[in-house]
Amino acid sequence: MSVDWSIETHDSVKSTQDIIKGMGRLHEPEGKVVQAFEQTRGQGRHGRPWISEKGNVYLSLLLRPDCHASRVTQFSLVTALALSETIQNYMRKPERLKLKWPNDIQIDGEKCAGILLETELNENGGVKWLAIGTGVNISNPPIGMGVGVQDYSEQIIDLISFRNSYLKNMAILYSRWNRDEFEAIRKAWIEKAHAKDTPLEVKIGVQIERGFYHGLDDAGNLLLRDNEFRIKTVSAGEIHFLDKDKFG
Repeated sequence: MSVDWSIETHDSVKSTQDIIKGMGRLHEPEGKVVQAFEQTRGQGRHGRPWISEKGNVYLSLLLRPDCHASRVTQFSLVTALALSETIQNYMRKPERLKLKWPNDIQIDGEKCAGILLETELNENGGVKWLAIGTGVNISNPPIGMGVGVQDYSEQIIDLISFRNSYLKNMAILYSRWNRDEFEAIRKAWIEKAHAKDTPLEVKIGVQIERGFYHGLDDAGNLLLRDNEFRIKTVSAGEIHFLDKDKFG
């Protein structure tokens, strides 16, 4: 199963994600893509604003995967892998890129891209539509809030060419997901992530837990190991990696 992209490009919109969600509700077919060179009300996770000035990639796409809600989080890994492969093709030293669970891409420990998943379910818990939003800092990262890919590239990055490369990678990985190849996608994601046993803390609501990164389970959830080598599964939360010398 392949997906054919139908792309809209805008100079400025409030939010590409809002447009795609509207298309989902209007029963538009999967493959719709909205890109804007600027957003006036860009969205991040948990309702946070995403600063969206010109010079970066702001893009949302519509999929209609045939799956239960419990599998939606797998698309964080699918999307991160597609984006990371796109970004690394431009980098002088691709190994400086790392994937941070659940939705971030980092270069030298600083965020360069984020992913937002939003969906609507039917009465049986199946997915009606899935809106995948991505923001990638290319040449104009927000001050004090990340790095731009352009600073790590020897070539000038064209935003349209970047988009096309990302969509090509996304189509390939979506086809693999549809062929039940998520396990291979999960392993590829892990290879680009931080090293096993890296100390971290996880914020789940108001609760904070500390431990060590132990990988991902078969569904793509984070595995957290404590000092007694007990493993806890984390399906949602925010993580922060810690300095080994200060961890205790």
